[in-house]
Amino acid sequence: MRYLILGIFSTLLFGLNISCSQEEKDCLVISEFVYINSSSYSLETPIGKILPNSQLSEKYDYLGSCAVKANDYLPPFRDILIIKVNNDMCKTYKSISLIEGEGPLVISNYRYEKISDNNFKFTYIFTESEFKKLEICN
Repeated sequence: MRYLILGIFSTLLFGLNISCSQEEKDCLVISEFVYINSSSYSLETPIGKILPNSQLSEKYDYLGSCAVKANDYLPPFRDILIIKVNNDMCKTYKSISLIEGEGPLVISNYRYEKISDNNFKFTYIFTESEFKKLEICN
C-alpha cells in the first residue's frame, strides 16, 4: 500500500514538474525604429522633428514572446499618422489594418535588421516623392 501511494505521489509530482517546465516564459523584446528623412522638407512627427537629410530614432523594450520575428513587431504609429511638413503643410498616412496601410504605419514598409534574438532595428525612409501631395494643416 505504501508503494502504491508513493507511486501515485511520484507520478503527480513528475507530471506537475513537466507542465511547469513547458510553460512559455516572457523575454525582453527590443526594437529600434529609425526614421530617415531623405527629402528637402522638415518633418514633425509625434516622436520628434526630422530635419532634411537627417534621421531620428526611438528605442522600445517590453516583455514578450521569446521567439519573436520581425513581422511580429508593430511600428509606433497606427491607424492615422499626420506629419507636419515645413511647419505649415501636412501629410496624412492611413492604415486599414495592422498589416495594410501607407508609409510608416505598417511594419512591412520598413527595412529590418536582426541585431540579436528578440532585438530588431527597423528603418523607414521618407522620400521626396511622398510629399508631392500635401494638404493644409487644420
